[in-house]
Amino acid sequence: MKAKFTLTIAVLMTAFSILFAATVSAALQLETVSVPTSAVHTQVTVPITFKLTNTGTTAQTGLNWDGSTTNIGTWTLSGLPTTINAGNSVTLQFTPSINIPKHQSGTINANLKVVSQEGETDDAGVSIEIAKSATLTLTKTKELTSSGDGEITVANTGNVALTNIELTSSGNIAGTFSKNNLNLIPGKDEKNIVVSASDLSNLKFGVNTLTVSAKDLNENAVSNNAVFTISNSFCKAGAKGDLRLNDVTIESSGEDEEEWKVLDEITVEVEIENEGDDEVENVLVELALFDSNGNNVANDLDFENEDEEEIDFGDLNDGDEEIVTFNFRIPADFEDKGNFRLAIKAYSEDAEELQCADKSSDFDGEQEIFKEIEIKEEDDEGKFIVFDNIAVQPTEAVCGDNVKIIADAFNVGNEEQDQTRINLVNSKLNVDLSREIKEDLNEGDKKRVEFEFVVPENSIDGTYNLELSADYDYRSGTYRESSDDSTTVQLKVFGCKAAGNPPAGGSNVAISATLDSDAKAGEELTVKTTITNLGSSQADFVITAVGFETWAELSSISERLINLKSGETKEVIVVLNVNPEAEGENTFALEVRSGDKLESREIAVQIEEAEAKPAFGFDFGGNSLVWIIGLINIILIVLIIVVAARISRR
Repeated sequence: MKAKFTLTIAVLMTAFSILFAATVSAALQLETVSVPTSAVHTQVTVPITFKLTNTGTTAQTGLNWDGSTTNIGTWTLSGLPTTINAGNSVTLQFTPSINIPKHQSGTINANLKVVSQEGETDDAGVSIEIAKSATLTLTKTKELTSSGDGEITVANTGNVALTNIELTSSGNIAGTFSKNNLNLIPGKDEKNIVVSASDLSNLKFGVNTLTVSAKDLNENAVSNNAVFTISNSFCKAGAKGDLRLNDVTIESSGEDEEEWKVLDEITVEVEIENEGDDEVENVLVELALFDSNGNNVANDLDFENEDEEEIDFGDLNDGDEEIVTFNFRIPADFEDKGNFRLAIKAYSEDAEELQCADKSSDFDGEQEIFKEIEIKEEDDEGKFIVFDNIAVQPTEAVCGDNVKIIADAFNVGNEEQDQTRINLVNSKLNVDLSREIKEDLNEGDKKRVEFEFVVPENSIDGTYNLELSADYDYRSGTYRESSDDSTTVQLKVFGCKAAGNPPAGGSNVAISATLDSDAKAGEELTVKTTITNLGSSQADFVITAVGFETWAELSSISERLINLKSGETKEVIVVLNVNPEAEGENTFALEVRSGDKLESREIAVQIEEAEAKPAFGFDFGGNSLVWIIGLINIILIVLIIVVAARISRR
């Protein structure tokens, strides 16, 4: 009995000692401060903030964290405290953290545990979801060329299995693939795909692209793009041989060499060189202007150089350098505005595949095969109306001549014009004319206008500038805008004398004339004349025809102004359009003026009456009565047949 009591006392004393120790010795407390609810597999480390507190009365030393566990990844525990004094707290902000493997998915269940040398311990658990990430990556591993296939690598860079990856191509090069509709496990494997161009026969000039992209149709994962480029040279077989384009310079009458507007005059100079040791024969230099669709629209330009967009240079000796110049204008009816590519090539007409150059350091981009050009609409209100296709009839006139000025008025601005007034002015010729275009003139539209006037008899020989201009922006009966600058139209006037100075008498010229066609009413009449200089020195002679106005119209005079040496003779053809009602003898005069001397020769022609066109009817000759009776009999027979046919049907 005594032994049992002694044991009970011992147990109670031990329990009391343990309870007493718990109330007076040190204790560790570990708790979480912040834990992210989710993470991504490419994050590598997930930071978590913990707070460690020593609630006891003695320091805790030799702190050990190795008992921490996680089902995904690993803990980073370096730099954690190894001692904490009594009553202290410490925030664990940067470590510990969890390292996540790439392509990992699922939920991280982790436990951070601390144990002291004194036997104290505590832990804190965390749960973090790894976000679902379905991603694809394309990598170009081999470039596509006009003579060989390209290659790409397709990789699943997410953490979700992709089981329906579709490859597609876009751009102006169509592509095909050695494999498609792929399955890829994240981080486990990748696919190498051969990319082929299905058709390279219709490549546009410049840089052509084939863009490859990938998408998983189940997970909606979209890749980056892999872009292949093939440059299409202006040279048919690419730049080859000894020809070079050294310098290319562009000058414009407009405000910018690389921004053109309609009616700008452009000069392009190209220095070509033969760097080889042999002559290159039959060299052609060609200029092209490619639109955004790769179409060459150079033939829409108005070239002033004789060979237009392709200049036949000829042979280029070895080592020689030569300058070739293109001059052209942007026509008013150039419809397409936007970005263009100016290109030039020099090549042998006999063997372009062996001798051709189309690159220049003055061109743009890595390829150096074109210059970027922008053709813009006119935005200056004072330049909205321009004139083109201007014709002067005749281009050289004498006093009393009737002159026509014909032009196309274009709206090249960015606003529609409801009504437009076109003006033609020259004070010295007493010209002050206007024509109104009352219908709409939309952007890019044109209207033909015509002016007509007579050169005053008292005009002085010389070249006159007639000014074309426009008034527009018509509102409430008023033109609110006018042309900033007028367009000059030149007319040469000759063979005139100022009023009060009639031609002097005397003759230094001989005139002869012969009829060179039939003289019939309503037809063309041709008179061949010869003019002979009877003077002792070379002189100019002005030829005019007068006095025909009542029976004919002047069609043409082959030469209005001729220059003859002493004793020289020249033939001049005069063409008249005879009125249909003219008949009998009619006359006109051929006048030849030289300086202050005037010689006139009257020419008489006998006009045959126009052949009468028979009225509708029949010509029965001299047996009219017999023919009429016969026709009546035929008509009666036809009527009898018709009546009989109707009776038989009944």
